[in-house]
Amino acid sequence: MPIEALVRFYRLLATGAPGIVSPVAPEEEIQYSGIIAEKDAHVVAAAVRGGAAYLVTLDRKHLANAEVRGAGLPIQILLPGEFINLILH
Repeated sequence: MPIEALVRFYRLLATGAPGIVSPVAPEEEIQYSGIIAEKDAHVVAAAVRGGAAYLVTLDRKHLANAEVRGAGLPIQILLPGEFINLILH
């Protein structure tokens, strides 16, 4: 990836206003059981509650796999490179 793309990505991150989501309740996590590994359910539940459009992760095994991506979640799970390509194009 060209250095210009990385610079633009970091500029986009710097201009964003990150939100902080309080810890999710077990009831929020349970709706993702059977789709997401139990250890990661709180991450997806918090991202959904926080209104995130994307969840960027390096976890190919538990989050960024075909089964999870095809489960119809209300959030798009992307690898960092995919996110950069999506935002920059």
